Amino acid sequence: MTVSIKGFKFDDGVELIRDWYRTAHAKVKATFDVRIKYLTQRKPQDWKLPYYYRLHGECAGLSEIRFKANGAQHRPIGFFSGDNEFTILVFATEKGGKLAPKSSCKTAQERKKLIKEIGGGHTHEWEIKG
Repeated sequence: MTVSIKGFKFDDGVELIRDWYRTAHAKVKATFDVRIKYLTQRKPQDWKLPYYYRLHGECAGLSEIRFKANGAQHRPIGFFSGDNEFTILVFATEKGGKLAPKSSCKTAQERKKLIKEIGGGHTHEWEIKG
């Protein structure tokens, strides 16, 4: 059993993960690929620290995939949109316990609501590299 990864898709057709991936540094992309490959080969209930964390407060109902690359703590934020499907809603970084951009949780919550209301029209499949 594997978990599939999806990403948010904007009204204009731009796909979040592909757009982020296109501009990310090579080391960041490589580390992201390794982390995604590791997590997708496990059952959702086996996603745990240090690679995955359920958020709270303003981010309640969301989770982050965690990895460090190129001197930064990266935090793709999303939610389990199906039994074996995780959808990434926003890419953030963390420094000193604070997410950047500051609006990451608000944006992710808005996108999650849109996906739940409208469905798959706002998601795209992400093919795991490597």
